[in-house]
Amino acid sequence: MGEAWCVEVSGSEHEVSGSELEVSGSEHEVSGSELEVSGSELEVSGSELEVSGSELEVSGSELEVSGSEHEVSGSELEVSGSELEVSRLKLDC
Repeated sequence: MGEAWCVEVSGSEHEVSGSELEVSGSEHEVSGSELEVSGSELEVSGSELEVSGSELEVSGSELEVSGSEHEVSGSELEVSGSELEVSRLKLDC
């Protein structure tokens, strides 16, 4: 994957559901008052991952996040699932 993609999503509510969600690239930014992601597999990779908002809920059987920088901020963060793997994590709170 030599190409870099910039994905920016903003608004009051974002809901993503399905059996597989894969996002890759150099920068991912998601903001809003509610972010809900559910499914059997969630994979996010890249050099920068920034998620902000009042509520972040992620559920599923597998959650894998990798990259050089991950920043998550908000009033509520809930992550549930059978597998949680985080590598090369630099968390700025």
